[in-house]
Amino acid sequence: MAVLDEIETCHTESFRRRASDEAEQQSCRADDVVSLFANQQACVKTVKNDDWLRFVHQLHSGPFRSSVTLPPPEGKRMCLFGRVSGGAVGVVFDRRALDLSEAFIWPSGYYAKTEFNISFDKNNNAELTGGRDQHLVTIPELMETNRAAMAMGSEESSISYNEINFMVQGPAGIVGVFA
Repeated sequence: MAVLDEIETCHTESFRRRASDEAEQQSCRADDVVSLFANQQACVKTVKNDDWLRFVHQLHSGPFRSSVTLPPPEGKRMCLFGRVSGGAVGVVFDRRALDLSEAFIWPSGYYAKTEFNISFDKNNNAELTGGRDQHLVTIPELMETNRAAMAMGSEESSISYNEINFMVQGPAGIVGVFA
């Protein structure tokens, strides 16, 4: 709880006064991102090394569907999608800034393979195929599953990625890059 208190203090003070020291401002923003992970409000997307230009272009070309992972509390022990050698960097989204009302959400260990199991009708509405809709969960259910997996596993065990597939609305919600 002490860490969260420190992050909250930093976050609150940054709005009360304008810090003249740039390093202090950057530290506060970093604390805000850490707080997102602590509270399961950060979603992460790995981007393949060869896909960065396409991803940035998509961000500026209009809405598109993509998938992110909601790490467990503190962001620890989550295996992310892909291989480090093929995609060692990704982006962090603030979940609170995303419109997840039309999202498809699957728990850890369910490999939805969304890119192969989604179709679009004439109005460009997404529809799932292959029974994928039978395994959908809600954000609260996903958060509880993450907490339960953390409580059950040892420090060395890892949790397989989960998937939240949603409409990305440009750079809205992006708060960081990770490597």
